[in-house]
Amino acid sequence: LTASGPAGNRTVTVVFQVNAGAPAGSVVWLWFMSGSSSPEPYPSNNMVDSYVFVTGGSVAPVDLAITGSVRAGSQSGAAVAARVGQPATVRFTVTNPGSAPGRGQYVILLDEVGVLEIIGATYTQGSAGVSNATSGTWETGAIPPGGTATLELTVVPRTGAAGKLQAVRVDGAPADPNAANDPAEVAIDAIGPGGERFVAAGNVDGVAGGEIVAGAGAGETPQVRVFTGAGAPWHTFFAFDRAFRGGVRVAACDVNADGIDELIAAQGPGGGRVRVLSLAGGIVTDLVAFDAFDAGFTGGVNVACGDLDGDGRAEVVVGPEGGRAPDVKVFTVGALSAVATAQFQAYEAAFTGGVRVAAARFAGSGLVGPFNVATMPGAGRVTELRVWSVSGASVTNVGAAPFFGSTSGARVVLGDVNGDSGLDLLLMPDTGTPALLQAFSLTTGALLVNAPPGTGGYTSLHAAIGVLSGGSGAPELIVGSGPGMVPTVGTFVLTPSGVGYQRLGFTALEQP
Repeated sequence: LTASGPAGNRTVTVVFQVNAGAPAGSVVWLWFMSGSSSPEPYPSNNMVDSYVFVTGGSVAPVDLAITGSVRAGSQSGAAVAARVGQPATVRFTVTNPGSAPGRGQYVILLDEVGVLEIIGATYTQGSAGVSNATSGTWETGAIPPGGTATLELTVVPRTGAAGKLQAVRVDGAPADPNAANDPAEVAIDAIGPGGERFVAAGNVDGVAGGEIVAGAGAGETPQVRVFTGAGAPWHTFFAFDRAFRGGVRVAACDVNADGIDELIAAQGPGGGRVRVLSLAGGIVTDLVAFDAFDAGFTGGVNVACGDLDGDGRAEVVVGPEGGRAPDVKVFTVGALSAVATAQFQAYEAAFTGGVRVAAARFAGSGLVGPFNVATMPGAGRVTELRVWSVSGASVTNVGAAPFFGSTSGARVVLGDVNGDSGLDLLLMPDTGTPALLQAFSLTTGALLVNAPPGTGGYTSLHAAIGVLSGGSGAPELIVGSGPGMVPTVGTFVLTPSGVGYQRLGFTALEQP
């Protein structure tokens, strides 16, 4: 048992012994609860239980096995995304491959109150009932050899959080000697107003090669998931208090010159905090947490990072998501310190629609002079790209250009998207129109990517650029789904010759 808190982790090991006379198939239920002398903002995670199934001894000629799946729209599997308020169907199926009839009694468990609601149940045989708000029972009745019994539940997500539903055999006859196939579990990631995935790329684990970082969107818990360059889950954690529902913007850079990228997480609307985290070894450690703007600001924060001055340490660049003047701030961060070294207004002082930011050093070309910060406005102003040279506290506007002819807002990313060692500019309108994504070479001005609306099924997207572990060895474009979509992440390789292909595509569901 491991309890985590601000002071670190505490572990208690419980050792028990099953009596020699216990029949195979019987169950030991272990339940533990922790307490605190301080106010507890999330008491649901103070409890944990587990079931231990006894094996060995005489073997009965029956082995009930349970599996679970969930269906929502066109998706099906053990974990899917479903829209808040829209029903999904959960099915638990018990099979009896044995040579004698057998029955099972199962406890049905929701992981917490209020996330998922069961509004209907049907079953092919036996009986089912409700115990309380988070549990019920299902008695299958006798299942003949080779037969099946099915419990189908209609489940409605009620919040933007992810929820889990378990079915665990706790009794039955004859005793079931195989514990491995007695529990089943499904998960539903509810999509509220968000569903989007903010993405970043960086070497955050300390092993050669970059990882993919995905931050949850508005309406979901502030969960950050880190995937290997092959798309395998590596680490999951909450960047802020679990009750926060404004989404998490992410970036990754080496802020302390230790050769490992730190992860920068910023709160979306409803907050104004930024955290700089080390994930080396899979342990989340705070370097510093700070308010991006005024202590009372809750309009959300857009974040980027880059080594603006060439000293080997990346600076953190922030802009408001909305609700205040279009100030951009540059922070130099260290252990327990964040010092604002520059601040400027990217657009007119009266504009309060937010500023999207990107950071990278560019030596200049025939198109534009040297700069290290780029900005685009949020909704409510013409989508005008501006580039800035930041040197200490001195800030110079190097150039400006309107794009898309709209006022819907757009995001900006800087990086080498096609592996030609030149800096490229990526622009993504919030609405996914008149283009889903455009990429330009800042060296030649060439249009490298012009993805029309709806490309790949995306209605809008977020993007990052990086070289990933287990990937192509070249820079890759990492994209995350926009609001209202099934949460997905994909990577694309674009060569200097203009040839492109998708290397990865996977769902990045919130984990219960």
